[in-house]
Amino acid sequence: MQRSAPPFNHQMMGGCCSEKEQYDVAQTAEMNYKLAMVYSPYQEWQNIYNGEKALENGTIFAELDKPFMGYKCNRGMCAL
Repeated sequence: MQRSAPPFNHQMMGGCCSEKEQYDVAQTAEMNYKLAMVYSPYQEWQNIYNGEKALENGTIFAELDKPFMGYKCNRGMCAL
């Protein structure tokens, strides 16, 4: 199946390339790269939480119940 590159405008590329150069870049990238590669293991139905605990933890699978290790930000100041 032959696909054409999406239309670009000069501003989308930061004004750095001509329309033909933009088309050539898009077409080359489309021909040489795959969109994505996904690894998604099958979730085993074991160690299942009851309904109340599942709602509390956001998952029914004990293996997926991990502590939140993100940042807390307040007015631009972030801390662990």
